Amino acid sequence: MIIDSEYFDNVKADDSLHSFIDLPINQKARNDFKFLCNSSNFLVKNNVNNYAVSKDGKMIGDFFPVGYDVKNKSVAIPEKYIETEKENLFISVVCYDNNEVKDVFVFKSQEFKHTGLFSMFKYSPKVKQYAVVLGDGENKKLKQSSFGVALSEFTK
Repeated sequence: MIIDSEYFDNVKADDSLHSFIDLPINQKARNDFKFLCNSSNFLVKNNVNNYAVSKDGKMIGDFFPVGYDVKNKSVAIPEKYIETEKENLFISVVCYDNNEVKDVFVFKSQEFKHTGLFSMFKYSPKVKQYAVVLGDGENKKLKQSSFGVALSEFTK
């Protein structure tokens, strides 16, 4: 059996939501995600903790960017940020390798409902956090969640 600490070892139960957003890697991810969207002709508006993203007048949804160092096994996110019932909420994981953007993955928040042993999505009730197991980001299954591929599906 996989132990929770394997995915959640670098995170602690913390009721202070802003301490998560204020982590330097998450601040960098927010800036880099906004830059990527603007460079790709998406309109980005700040919406509390998320970015509201639209293209050609069509609203795509709210995006919550988080940073991920590929040296880690997974990225953990407090459950308070992932509303699994919200249809237009997306989690954007900005992957860094040696402090440079390697890739950006986009996941619907509803995908986090499907946690399990063989799923890339994990949940720990102990620390009340979700995790996405990404490894080095080279898994072929992840390519469908890559920024360009994922957003092209929503702008058709």
